[in-house]
Amino acid sequence: MVPAIQNRILLSCGVFYAICHVITGVPKNLPITIVNQDTGVEIPVFNMNLSFSEAFLDSLDSEVMTKRYTNSYRDAYQSVHNGSSWAVLEFHKNFSADSLER
Repeated sequence: MVPAIQNRILLSCGVFYAICHVITGVPKNLPITIVNQDTGVEIPVFNMNLSFSEAFLDSLDSEVMTKRYTNSYRDAYQSVHNGSSWAVLEFHKNFSADSLER
């Protein structure tokens, strides 16, 4: 997805969340669709694989968002288009490795 479009979608979600919070309180059970292709990063010293995407997803409030997983960005996009999801979170396969490099 083009970064400008991603930023617009994230901004729209942020504005929606702020409006809901001001008018009705904290939104509840907003369905989001997640495409997580992150393979994580190997930490040989600890003999483990670390996934920043999973850590982020685990930190999301399950009362505010209902997570739905799919392997296809097209299906995730379609779920927003047809109204069954409010947002798409997509993590590319090198998300954790790229996060470490920053």
